[in-house]
Amino acid sequence: MLLLVWTLESIQIRTYRFLVSFVIAVSFGAVMEWCQTKVPGRFGTVHDVALNAAGAAIGLLAAIFLL
Repeated sequence: MLLLVWTLESIQIRTYRFLVSFVIAVSFGAVMEWCQTKVPGRFGTVHDVALNAAGAAIGLLAAIFLL
């Protein structure tokens, strides 16, 4: 998340940059969980998506304080 915010530094409005980064990170986590449902022996859950979103939120806090 921190690196994603840093990568999108061309977006001038700081709040918008953080929001776009968060949406991308949460969407990536949701897609990864969906892909797991296609692999035999693996399963994706909404709980895991929520945990991925929580991790993105922690990374977002790090980005807010470090950048």
